[in-house]
Amino acid sequence: GFTDYDVEPGTHLWTDEDNPFYDLPEVRVYGVMTIRSGAALTANEMTFSFAPDAQLVVERGASFECNSCIFTSGCDERWAGIRVEGNTANTYQGNDPNLAQNLEQGYIYLHSSTVENATIGIWSGGSDPEYHGGIVQAVHSTFSNCVTGVRLEPYQRRDGQASAQLDNRSRFQGCDFLTTATWPD
Repeated sequence: GFTDYDVEPGTHLWTDEDNPFYDLPEVRVYGVMTIRSGAALTANEMTFSFAPDAQLVVERGASFECNSCIFTSGCDERWAGIRVEGNTANTYQGNDPNLAQNLEQGYIYLHSSTVENATIGIWSGGSDPEYHGGIVQAVHSTFSNCVTGVRLEPYQRRDGQASAQLDNRSRFQGCDFLTTATWPD
């Protein structure tokens, strides 16, 4: 397994047979796996197993697209979950060429993927109110046996003139939120 792992800026494609983890289909994380600002990572058909205090962080200005992936605990205890950083001061919630990359919203897209056995499956923002507004989009995905499946912190998206309030870009389509085990622990 890996204690900490950083995905550096650039475009990356990982599959269950071609990835930086010795081409293994399952990655065991014991610390923090961070998708750095400027990184665009796509993962296909991979399993990420996390130790109890381990987590995945998608930084501001980073994106992570997951297709048929599983994010789970690596033992009988819950793991922290996935945190997607935003920028509360960036009320546009889109790509603004006038902003530095590390001031853009973090973005995660799940397609036919599963997040399970986490304290918070996906947390858009975090405890620092300056990091709210991260974008979470999930299609035909499952959040299973998490204490909280998804947590979106307060954030107001506005048009370019900051006058009209717009819908948040986070979306969930055809997703299941399930509790099939004893809850909460």
